[in-house]
Amino acid sequence: MADINSFEYLNRPLDDEDKDSFEYLNRPIESSTTTDRLSAIAGLGTDTRIEGVSSLKQEDVLRLYDVFQDNPKIVKEYIFRLGDNQKTPFTTDIIKELYGPDALKNPTLKNDLKRYARLTQAPTAGGFTFSALDSFSYPPTSEGQSVEELLRIKNTRDELYDVRERQKALSETDIPFYLQKPMALGAGLEKGLKGVGLTITELADVAAGTELTDWLDENWETIDTGGGFNMVLDVLGQFGLGYGASLKLLNGVRKYKLLKRGEPFKSFGVGEKTSKIAGRMGYYSIPALVGDAAVMNLEDKQFGEAFNLYSFGNPDAENLTNREKALERLKRKATFGVEGAVLTTALTALAKPLIKWGGAAVTTKLKDIPGGIGEFIDDGLRARDSLIDPVNRAIAESSVANVPLRILGAGINISAQIAAPVLGGVARKTNALIAKSGLPPVTDWKFFSTTGDGIGKAFLKRLDNIAVFLRTAGALPRDVFDAIQLSEGEIRAISRNMEKSFGDMDKEIRTVLEKSFELHGTKSPQQYEHIIDDVVEYLKGAIGGRGAKGKILAELQYKNVGLDLREPARRLYIALRKLRDEAKRIFPKTAEGKAEYEALLDSIKAHFNISFRAFRNPRFKPEPAVKAAAIKEITKLIKEKRFYNVERQLNPEGTATALVNDILETAGTTKGSAGQIVAAIVGKLADDFPIAKPGEILPDVIQKLLGGPKDARTMLLDVVGSLSQSVWKYNLYDTLYRTGKGRWVFDNPRHLIDNNISNRNLEELTENDFIKAGAGTIFKLGDNALVSNAQTGKQVFVTPEMKKALLDDSLYTDGLLNLPVYREFLMLKSSSQMSKTVLSLMTQVRNVTSAIMFPLANGHVGGGASYVDAYRQIARDLFGRSGRVDTKILDDYGMELERWGVTNSSVVVREMKDMFQKILETEPKGGFKLIDDDAFINFMTKSPIMKKLTDVYQAGDIIHKIYGYEFSKSQYKAAFNSIDEVATFFKEVLKQPFDVKNLNGTVKSLEEAVQEVAGKTVANTYPNYNYIPRLVKELRRAPFGNFISFASEMMRTVGNIGTYAFRELQSSNPYIRQMGAKRMVGLTNVFAIGPVSTAVALKGLGMTEEQMDSIKRNNTAPWNRFAQLVPYSFKPDGPDGPEIKYINLSYSNPYEILQQPLYILMGSATQGKLEAKESERVAFDALTAAFLKLLDPFASDAIIGQAMEEAVTGKTKTGRSLWNLDVDGVLGVGNKMFNHVILALLPTTFVNLKRVEQGLIKQDDATNHRGYNKYGKPVDLKEELLALFAGIRLSTVNVYDNMNFTINKFQRSIRENKTYTSSTQYQNLSRSEKLDYFIKAQKANYMAYNELNLALKDGAVLGSFGEGETKDNSLRKTRNALLKQIKERLDSKNKKAFKFETFIPMPVIDFKGKAAKKSFEDIEGATILSSFPAYEMKAIYKALQKIPLNLSAEEFDNEIKKALGIYVEEPKEIETQNKDSFDYLNRPLSSVAPTIVQPQTIAAAPPPVNPTVNPTGLTVAEEALLSPTEKAIRLRSKPRTVV
Repeated sequence: MADINSFEYLNRPLDDEDKDSFEYLNRPIESSTTTDRLSAIAGLGTDTRIEGVSSLKQEDVLRLYDVFQDNPKIVKEYIFRLGDNQKTPFTTDIIKELYGPDALKNPTLKNDLKRYARLTQAPTAGGFTFSALDSFSYPPTSEGQSVEELLRIKNTRDELYDVRERQKALSETDIPFYLQKPMALGAGLEKGLKGVGLTITELADVAAGTELTDWLDENWETIDTGGGFNMVLDVLGQFGLGYGASLKLLNGVRKYKLLKRGEPFKSFGVGEKTSKIAGRMGYYSIPALVGDAAVMNLEDKQFGEAFNLYSFGNPDAENLTNREKALERLKRKATFGVEGAVLTTALTALAKPLIKWGGAAVTTKLKDIPGGIGEFIDDGLRARDSLIDPVNRAIAESSVANVPLRILGAGINISAQIAAPVLGGVARKTNALIAKSGLPPVTDWKFFSTTGDGIGKAFLKRLDNIAVFLRTAGALPRDVFDAIQLSEGEIRAISRNMEKSFGDMDKEIRTVLEKSFELHGTKSPQQYEHIIDDVVEYLKGAIGGRGAKGKILAELQYKNVGLDLREPARRLYIALRKLRDEAKRIFPKTAEGKAEYEALLDSIKAHFNISFRAFRNPRFKPEPAVKAAAIKEITKLIKEKRFYNVERQLNPEGTATALVNDILETAGTTKGSAGQIVAAIVGKLADDFPIAKPGEILPDVIQKLLGGPKDARTMLLDVVGSLSQSVWKYNLYDTLYRTGKGRWVFDNPRHLIDNNISNRNLEELTENDFIKAGAGTIFKLGDNALVSNAQTGKQVFVTPEMKKALLDDSLYTDGLLNLPVYREFLMLKSSSQMSKTVLSLMTQVRNVTSAIMFPLANGHVGGGASYVDAYRQIARDLFGRSGRVDTKILDDYGMELERWGVTNSSVVVREMKDMFQKILETEPKGGFKLIDDDAFINFMTKSPIMKKLTDVYQAGDIIHKIYGYEFSKSQYKAAFNSIDEVATFFKEVLKQPFDVKNLNGTVKSLEEAVQEVAGKTVANTYPNYNYIPRLVKELRRAPFGNFISFASEMMRTVGNIGTYAFRELQSSNPYIRQMGAKRMVGLTNVFAIGPVSTAVALKGLGMTEEQMDSIKRNNTAPWNRFAQLVPYSFKPDGPDGPEIKYINLSYSNPYEILQQPLYILMGSATQGKLEAKESERVAFDALTAAFLKLLDPFASDAIIGQAMEEAVTGKTKTGRSLWNLDVDGVLGVGNKMFNHVILALLPTTFVNLKRVEQGLIKQDDATNHRGYNKYGKPVDLKEELLALFAGIRLSTVNVYDNMNFTINKFQRSIRENKTYTSSTQYQNLSRSEKLDYFIKAQKANYMAYNELNLALKDGAVLGSFGEGETKDNSLRKTRNALLKQIKERLDSKNKKAFKFETFIPMPVIDFKGKAAKKSFEDIEGATILSSFPAYEMKAIYKALQKIPLNLSAEEFDNEIKKALGIYVEEPKEIETQNKDSFDYLNRPLSSVAPTIVQPQTIAAAPPPVNPTVNPTGLTVAEEALLSPTEKAIRLRSKPRTVV
């Protein structure tokens, strides 16, 4: 039997038996016309049944064939009667004539007449009669009706019939909405009834092994309602029926009604409120479970299938019995019912109860699920296999939501158990080898000198000087840096607690006052401020600042408005009291110490009264009117009191102005407490300067000039912040001296010399050094332990580098911020980065999803921590108090996280915010500003909307750090049983001394030590802005680079993860060794996810790596060439050519920033080998490309910088033209330049929303193609929504479309290559240079031909392989199809050249033309041959006409050498890659960049005897082509002339 898919079979003439057979006539309409590409070309698109029928009548006839499918001769007779009169309608007279008067009794006509009645809408209530059918013809005819009316009636009837009988989607018809919508709802109801019937038959099939379900599904057809609102009505009808019927039936059961009130849950001891919520959820979800399962049809998809997540039940599997098939279908129904129940639960439950219930559900361990379910799961997971048992235990111990991470964690644990002994042995041996090197410890290098310590130490010191810019700690020992970070964390923790607590109270106050206003009309701003003042006055007492007014806790209950602030105020009072106690602990318990402590309290009280807005704010500027009033008042006083000498008194207004400016500068720049600042200001005033009011320290006019006292809350925050800084700075210096003495702090300037470490002296640290550096504190708590003290005789000496690092954190680039234009550029640079991150919803989502790789890289998966707990803390930070969660516990935990730097460390956000802050803190030279940057930056950083968006972005990063911190704590709690074990860990892993005391001098508990280790682990192995090195801090302010802090942190953390793992594997603690193995396995996993995902996808789609390489090389965007692409759809024989859909996984894995250079290294090496380069050249090129990619984040154009450059040049980096001066005009160009720059600042979300809008628009010509992208392709709404809300961008590659871009590039290259020999500069070149440029042009053209040929090969390899077809035939077939697509873009010569893969060289320039003539016309005695290499060019042109494409660069050069008569040694026969293989022929050629020299004046010269030979003895060709070595060999081989 012939192959039914063969061309011959499809093109065969059909005999009568074929045409009349039921199978033929009953086939779907689409099958009567062939749609495949081959058939369309062969002309098989016409249904033979309608031959001779007018095109206007063909669709009607086909519809009649469907009506009379059991008796097609009726339609044949109708076609015969049509004859030349194609307007004759069909009537029942034909049936009477063919079948006689008893035709209605003919059983074969029964179904046909039913269909005819449906088509014509003839009444059939009384049974079929000809009298009823006679008046209904097709198409309908009726006297008295207009043509338009008849057409409308016919169209409606046709489409109704097509929907019911021919499976046309209802939404694709023009049926009026008043008919269409009820039909959609009715169709849903019908599907529901059918689903119930299918459920019954499936149960019967399980019991009896029958096939009733298949029979019912085949004989009960329902209509396709299509998409849009029709689909909604369809779903409501189908599942509404199931749900309503199930609920009604269940309500018939008396006990079921008790569920609504939660009675069954109460019997388990569940609380009243929870029982009601759970009962209500169960009451409404069970009907969905039963109903959705009952009404499900066979074609309905599960939720998981719709999104390709999962699928349960496979009735289409092979070799299933009827019972097994029915069971699979029931399994699908059960899954569908469960999905419906879950969805209904989410819809019916109240928001807050649902969130609480859901939280409990996802955090409950599987084994602890009540009702015996947990025990059942636990028993079922008890494995007999020791290898699988840890995985099962992990599942049983996990919550539902955490099962995947637990399974992954269990897998990593198993891998770690296997790998730990092996990796540990390798690590120990490696460390032993390093120890034998004899190098001094790295920690000693910072003490060496570059001048006088010997060559070895000087070299190591130079290395250390470089490392200072690359190390996190810079010039400081790492434990010193960590202590500084901890002190700053303590200060931030206090401030954070204050801000959150005040935020809670502020929100509560405003809510209560709003409610009071609604009820009683009592609300005013004064009332709000009064309450805030009361709270502040109460809290003052916690830190010793209680004023005369005072407040007690009971007074913070405002019964008149229903406000009670006692509890939140009490919690904050306790926290502040702890801070005061920390300060009190510093003072000795002596009479002198008590007096000093009382002096501190007095200072705090004074600070509340004398703190002004101008203090420590150099950019503070009073209102002009206030400043003018102060100058006027002081001028008047100078005139009256005559404070100054004669010279100053002669110009009182000038003296007053100078004094005012001096006071403002002093207030803004003086370091120290408010009292010290006031003292400095008073020192500027004359001795008898009048004080306006008794008890005031400053005159009233000066107070107004300084901005007036701050509001009560701000003043309290300032005092608390200053006290906190004073306390923890004191503790820090005390700790640094205690732990650093003898290590890096010495009491002798000659310590390094005396101990033979180095030949240099140390420098002394004094109190004056700290004061000059502005490193002093507001409140004086005691002597700084880190400075020399003349009274006690203590001396403190450190290296100059450490002294600078302790006191001076300035950067070399600080001066750039004073440049007016440059500071604005940096502001725009940060703004553009913020718009692409914080203001991009897609990036916000990616930030959350991609950061999960950080825990995975550390092996932090499985048991040990909960994302739910992390979410609670994030929710507290973002939204304030949350339900019944203990706010105090969350606040205390928040302070712990802040203390150890887990929060406030988002790399991307902090980089932008710090840039903004530095700009705010500096003044441009001359005060010149292009824009009001203060207002702009305040909006970007302090406006409520920007603060919230920024907090949300940070939360996406911090949630994973909280999880990692908790996971680390759980690991270390299990590993450490004593403080001594923690000290051992510090020695073995952290390589730091362990301090048994806390920063405040108290002895550490084991819990505190565990927190410290966990904090250090997360800080070192998760990205943390506080740990970026100095070099990166400098580069942030460069005009180039994007998000360089993040790139730097990825490098640092990967190195630290590897280092941690390496050291942990050598630990004496078995738990720590296990952690090291898990960390190593986790790091390996994040680097393997991409390649493994791609390999699995290729296997699933039946693709090869060769095809994937061809996609990257020529069928995707340049930036995806070395990306990790994961295909998810492959259509090798798509209607528009091969089509591939893929996801760029690089966006989901932050570690790709380090993998990309590796991919480029391997890819470049492979390409170099294909180009037959020497191994040294291959290695050099590959390493260079990889290194440049690694530096890309640091050296690439900034977003705004690139936009500005493109706007000025008028071309994008991809070569797209932005403007044309001749076309757009000056104003048009300016407008386009401005718009292009603005686009770089535009938030990405706006671009994404525009695409979503395009996807919502109907894609047809009537909408002016607004539903299409810039490439003319329809915008897919689902893909755009997925990108916007899930951060996943789906990409599509179509080979035919890409070929158009490649053709454009080819033609552009050919045009540009002509400039080699057509440029006006060409005539000024020497003869040898002309030949050289001609050869370069040929090489450039050959490369262009090869690139297009390679694109054709890559496109061909993506084509489908026919059954039994060889690979070469398939490649040839697809290649020919591609050539056919581009035939109109190529001339006949090029089309032929690419068909046979041959080269068309650039033709020889006309040596009789102007260029040739001008080459020698000004040279006396010159000839064409002496000035123009015409013969050589012709020889080259003729030789290159014969060569094929795909030669290597060396082979191409050899062809030219042969053409010029240069000897070429034939290559020896060696084993090389098969040159006929696709891989070899598919290689790209290296590019040749054209170079045009400036015009030169050619001096006149007499013609040589031999015009083709230079004075050197070499021909022009040899001079142009041979290398120096080859030239020497050639000269030695030439015969010498003896004179």
